Amino acid sequence: MGNTRSQYILSALRDRGTLTVAELSEQLGVSLVTIRKDVRALAAQNLIVRQHGKISLPIATQQSYLPFHIRSISQIDDKKCIAQVAASMIDPDDTIILDAGTTTLAIAMEIRGRPPVNIATNSISIPYTLSDSDHLISVAGGQMLNHSLCTIGADAEHFFRSIQAEKAFIGLSGVWDNLSLTTGLKAEAAVKGAMIAAARRVIVVAANQKFYHSQMFNFCDADKIDTIITTGPALPESILEQIERRHIKLIYADAEQPDPAKASG
Repeated sequence: MGNTRSQYILSALRDRGTLTVAELSEQLGVSLVTIRKDVRALAAQNLIVRQHGKISLPIATQQSYLPFHIRSISQIDDKKCIAQVAASMIDPDDTIILDAGTTTLAIAMEIRGRPPVNIATNSISIPYTLSDSDHLISVAGGQMLNHSLCTIGADAEHFFRSIQAEKAFIGLSGVWDNLSLTTGLKAEAAVKGAMIAAARRVIVVAANQKFYHSQMFNFCDADKIDTIITTGPALPESILEQIERRHIKLIYADAEQPDPAKASG
């Protein structure tokens, strides 16, 4: 029962922003002592913050649950740099998976006028962005997750299990020190896991800040990652050690990239 209460508390905070112990006690129908125990356990895992009799989500977690249109215009330069590098990896007639997120939306914008590819996505915004392009877009069904403008659930998972793709471009909400990728919602994690299983290459696209905190639900272990496209400064040492150990290609998109023509000439 404790795990169910914890999930309720986290979900309620995403909706309300802040709560008091008394409010939670009344809503869940349990004693203040029981709720305080749950709150201490969540705080010990850095999943919530306690201050002046109220609890809230950590700032990093709150950012993940801002409305999509607000997140899409934050760190816009970083996302554009990442999108440009990611787009350079996409070949004509490729079959690719674009995760739902603001960085993958930037990739969609970057490839809008490029030769057609086959795109599978659970994003609601990406098909709209590419509606005037020549790309062939297949969209996963399922339940719509409003704050992320994407579909989740069994139908979305089944959709990705039924396809094969050359490359999957995957976003994230946080990363553990062992380079396990995480997100804040179990339903999102399940769909991302199905995307990863469907692709020959997994390309992680995330700005630098995402590597300095973690979320609750793991959806990808380090051994499944082929490439990470991020921005400077350098990633945490623990992450860099995992990248080197796993022979993962790391690209800082905001650094000057070598010109392949000059390198070969």
